[in-house]
Amino acid sequence: MDRCAAALALPAWFGRNWDALAESLTDLPGRVALVVTGWQAYAEARPAEWRTAQDVFATSVAERPTSLTVLLSLGDLPAALGGSDERPSTSLG
Repeated sequence: MDRCAAALALPAWFGRNWDALAESLTDLPGRVALVVTGWQAYAEARPAEWRTAQDVFATSVAERPTSLTVLLSLGDLPAALGGSDERPSTSLG
């Protein structure tokens, strides 16, 4: 949840749980493309949480189909696009 809060510049009062993330994704201003990186290791380590994450992303996109896009990266995101040389964490929370 900390990675989501930082990437989306969510306020300090963001609840850091799946319900709060779902609400935040539907309240973002303007058009947003969210690129999820490092998800394979997370999905393998925490499959139930990953299914919840997929549900949250899918529901949020369905509620804002013209202004929210969620992309799953199959490789490393270049540093120019916000990636880093650090190995991604296996936890979003």
